[in-house]
Amino acid sequence: MVEAVRDAVAQEPETDWIEWKGHADLSTKAWQGELASHILGFSNRDPRLATRNAQGYAYLIVGVEPGALRGVDPIDTAKLDDGIARYVGGAQGPAWEPDYVCVDGVNVLVITVDPPRAGDPIWTLRKTFSDPAGNSHHDGRIFIRRMAKTSAQPTSAELDMLQRRSGGARTGLDLDVVVRGEGQISAIDISSLACDRWLRRRRSRFLSQLPQEERSELTSMFTVAKTPFDEARSPKTFTKQVDDYLGQLAPLFPPIAHAEAVEAGVGRVQLEVQNKSSDNFHKLLIELYVEGEVRAYFDSRDAEEGLEWPKRPRNYGTSALTSIGAGLTIPEITPFRQGSIDNSASARVRFPVFDLRPGYSSELDEIFLIVDQAQAGGELRASWVATSTSVSGSAKGAFTIPIAAEPLFVDEF
Repeated sequence: MVEAVRDAVAQEPETDWIEWKGHADLSTKAWQGELASHILGFSNRDPRLATRNAQGYAYLIVGVEPGALRGVDPIDTAKLDDGIARYVGGAQGPAWEPDYVCVDGVNVLVITVDPPRAGDPIWTLRKTFSDPAGNSHHDGRIFIRRMAKTSAQPTSAELDMLQRRSGGARTGLDLDVVVRGEGQISAIDISSLACDRWLRRRRSRFLSQLPQEERSELTSMFTVAKTPFDEARSPKTFTKQVDDYLGQLAPLFPPIAHAEAVEAGVGRVQLEVQNKSSDNFHKLLIELYVEGEVRAYFDSRDAEEGLEWPKRPRNYGTSALTSIGAGLTIPEITPFRQGSIDNSASARVRFPVFDLRPGYSSELDEIFLIVDQAQAGGELRASWVATSTSVSGSAKGAFTIPIAAEPLFVDEF
């Protein structure tokens, strides 16, 4: 989105869901109040019209404008939050979230404002401030978003809309989604060094099938080693088959490591849904979005899906005839799953629908979140949205999942 604004033509207009500022001093009250006015304007939109774009969300981007990536000097997110919160009302005000994005080595601030909903109050300014241009805005002022502009003077029609909105039915979907258990996952090492280590161990296990004297004779190009009665391959031929097999296996290391990690329980996350209302929620649907370089799986079959294994060399000391049956496997019956996962951009999980009685809790299907060694010591940010066929509107929330400081190797699972 930042790149799209940067690459836009100079005449590109702002809209009712996106505003950009080429520069801002985030540490000043004037600019914190200015940003707050836009948050309030976005939050005072008509819900019916807001959902036409970006699912109702709005974005305030600071540090970029068409044709120029100027950047901002970041300040601590907590200080920025406190600075803006004094003007929008903190926890009693509209919902918004700041993020710093680095593009071409330049930091840009992106503020995401939640969609307006029926039942929302008229959001007003909570503290007087003077904007960067010197204009004073008093406590109680109503800001409204009018296409490409945030205005401090709503029309009578806009006030009528805000009054109708505040009298609308707010969703009765009062629930929460929480993480059960440890709430921490481990990263796995899928670096090239980890792959080499994994391949060496597999090679060692293959070659351990050779008698000791034959293993030592592999260093000679001219030694004709003896083979077991039912083994027609020489140790060198067997070794070449092993090396060819491992060469084909190397590019498959990441998905194989993912599957083995899931099989071992690495990255397990168990979520619980809690119905805090007096309503029955029928066909409750929970959708989870996990940001960043992460892949989600319900089980190891998900990780192996689409994986084409190369043909494995038969064990040394067995004939082709006696190993025919060993290569036959009974096809595994994959159970039908109602949930779905999309790992194409970050991770999106849709859990199977279910019913939930008032005051009850229900565990969702466990999932496995797999991250690589680069994210060790960090955290995953996840958000969820819940809907039900028996209640209007939706509920949503967010949580973080810490990642252990030390990644695991495949052999440590």
